[in-house]
Amino acid sequence: MPSIPIYAVGPDLTLLLAHLNADPEIAFIVPDGARRWRAIPNLSGLSPGPQALWHTPSGALPLLGRSPSEPDIPIADPYAGWEERLPAARQTQPFFGSHAGIIWLYVPALQDPDAPVPMSAFGWIGDRYRATGHGAAAATTRLWRGLQRWIRRRAILVPRGGLQAAGKPEVAAFPAALARLQAGSAAELNPPAM
Repeated sequence: MPSIPIYAVGPDLTLLLAHLNADPEIAFIVPDGARRWRAIPNLSGLSPGPQALWHTPSGALPLLGRSPSEPDIPIADPYAGWEERLPAARQTQPFFGSHAGIIWLYVPALQDPDAPVPMSAFGWIGDRYRATGHGAAAATTRLWRGLQRWIRRRAILVPRGGLQAAGKPEVAAFPAALARLQAGSAAELNPPAM
């Protein structure tokens, strides 16, 4: 699964959220009651945990059937909300099966400033299921590549674990996180459980 690991704290997450909020093709899937979800165009802040980002041009979101004999149907109006028929294993996130129009952003819980710099990550199923007819829309692939470019222009690649760690630079460190790393902070090796 394609992923983009990042070190981001405070103002970095604010910058990241502003970028996502400014994209008219991204909607956030948020809780709307027990086993209920809805799409919204903007968030006021990022909460710890998985954030589902729906790339709206990718097509309708599936409302999964309760069993293999109950067919999946498109969610009529994601902005009006829906109730899950087949709940996710984790109640804190919606479940769409392997929908290529969903990009996940994993945000760690807020940590003490003396703790290692936390790692967040974007994750996407990409074209993993193209052979079964469930590949990514070309527009969603462009969105993913554009997100990678946007991050590369604003961040510096560093090794997992921080600047003193061995290994190739592969985690995008945004400015505030990078300042902590340059001041000698260690960094997490992985994002929160995905």
